[in-house]
Amino acid sequence: GQQHPLTCQTAPSSSSGALAISSLPSTANLVRPPSASAAVPNPRKTHHRWWPWHRSGKLGERIRLTDATMGASSCSSVRLLLPLLCLLGFCFAASHQKSDSCDGDLQVARLVPFDTDAFHCITLWKDEDFILRYKNTGSSQWSFVLSAPEKRSYVAVGFSGKGGMVGSSAMVGWSSGGKGVAKQYYLQGRSPEAVTPDDGRLTLVRNRTVAVSKSGRLYLAFELSTDRPQPYLIYSVGYEGSLPSSSDYTIQMHRDMGSRSFKFASASPSSAGGESGEEGFPAKRWHGLLSMMGWGVLLPMGMMVARYFRRQDPYWFYGHIAVQGLGFLIGIAAVVLGFRLNGDGLKNIVVHKVIGISILSMACTQVTAVLARPDKTSKVRRFWNWYHHNIGRVAILLAMANVFLGLTIAKEVSAYIVSYGVFVAVWIMAVAAFEFKRYYEDDD
Repeated sequence: GQQHPLTCQTAPSSSSGALAISSLPSTANLVRPPSASAAVPNPRKTHHRWWPWHRSGKLGERIRLTDATMGASSCSSVRLLLPLLCLLGFCFAASHQKSDSCDGDLQVARLVPFDTDAFHCITLWKDEDFILRYKNTGSSQWSFVLSAPEKRSYVAVGFSGKGGMVGSSAMVGWSSGGKGVAKQYYLQGRSPEAVTPDDGRLTLVRNRTVAVSKSGRLYLAFELSTDRPQPYLIYSVGYEGSLPSSSDYTIQMHRDMGSRSFKFASASPSSAGGESGEEGFPAKRWHGLLSMMGWGVLLPMGMMVARYFRRQDPYWFYGHIAVQGLGFLIGIAAVVLGFRLNGDGLKNIVVHKVIGISILSMACTQVTAVLARPDKTSKVRRFWNWYHHNIGRVAILLAMANVFLGLTIAKEVSAYIVSYGVFVAVWIMAVAAFEFKRYYEDDD
């Protein structure tokens, strides 16, 4: 008369008479003999979330649905975020190409009729974004390049003994019809008639004066033959749309002006306030250092982690992602900084840029490929492996070659080239040793 432990009940909500099995334990479970396969796990020792009693019932179903939703959402968000970061880096770099500062090289170095390497740089007039580069380029010879925003007006910089404009001489530049014009003016008085063109006390070096308009800025370059320029710099800017006449070059009253004392004797960055003081480690060296560390050092090291430390699972994967991710971010910073540099007239600079952009493109595709990685059991996994491995190797080899090319273009001291050469040599020997080890282990 004892009721069987397994009972069947008709589901009240089922019109088809389907049976619902109660959750009472069966006799088979109660009389099961002890064995390794039938041993009941101890919940205190095994709390892994994938065990069935943590995922059973309605609560388990809700957890699974929540995990799947959150996983898909976060994965798709990351996949969208990283390509956007790459695009943002390009846009940020492009937005800085039209500006000029002491942090970057001269944008028109190729168009200036004298060598502008290792010039001192100061922010001459912050309100009007006047940037002045200068250098004592020879015995009794001084070279200057003034950079200012082009606003369809003239820009001027001159030299004065006491800081006043009257009695001083100035170089004036403007752009008319896409052509740059540069002339010396003598400031005899305050009226436009008293400012005479092609006159002054400055001894200009012949064929070394030019005005160039590029990327929204006007560059006024000239060389003076003098032992020491006068101790005051004067500068001014004209009204927008008010250019000197093309007939007699009469100049109109300036919109604003300024002056400052300047010590030319030492020609050091500390000689005048407002200098950037970046000459000890200029922007091009930062670009080279970041490129070397990001593309040339971290990427090869990350490759070694993935190829030779797979037995340390899953730590090799996390290490690979961390090293490559850091190298990728540093590499993007190097590319952004590189876009701000000017390489006009430098040998092999176009090749250097093309290789750099190619490396960045490969790195971006590698990041995207990791996010779209198929399952190990997928039929396309072997094609993905071939793509990921070989594109990564090509990018690393190009990065190493481009680092050496960049150091050669920048004419860096041999210590930089030797140091990176030592790293590459050690890296190649380490790769060869690990490959031999893999080969003999496979034979065993």
